[in-house]
Amino acid sequence: MSYRVQIPKGQWTPFRNEVFAKELGNLEENRAAALYLFLYDRAYHRPSNAVAATVSELARSVNMDQRIIKKCLRELRKNGLIQKIRSGIRRSRTRKDVSKVPLAMLDLKQDSWTPIPRV
Repeated sequence: MSYRVQIPKGQWTPFRNEVFAKELGNLEENRAAALYLFLYDRAYHRPSNAVAATVSELARSVNMDQRIIKKCLRELRKNGLIQKIRSGIRRSRTRKDVSKVPLAMLDLKQDSWTPIPRV
């Protein structure tokens, strides 16, 4: 007998297995992995796989200090896990930094992935 848990599509995110196996293990900043998983989740559920957010918004969302967020973003960009598409304007509510998460684009039928409940 097999059991199946049926969760609505918007309530979970498929994470590539390679993210856990390769990418997150190579990060030096302690909290960079948590920030990356948050960005990945946000990017997957957007049509463009891009996330528009300020450092202060990210800090509030993941409950981290802004200085740590800046260090983590720098490392994630350096390792190619996120790509900055557009720089925002300081103190602007509408013109925010826009980052793309390349690994968040996946084909559920071909790629190996693990479902994770949304944050």
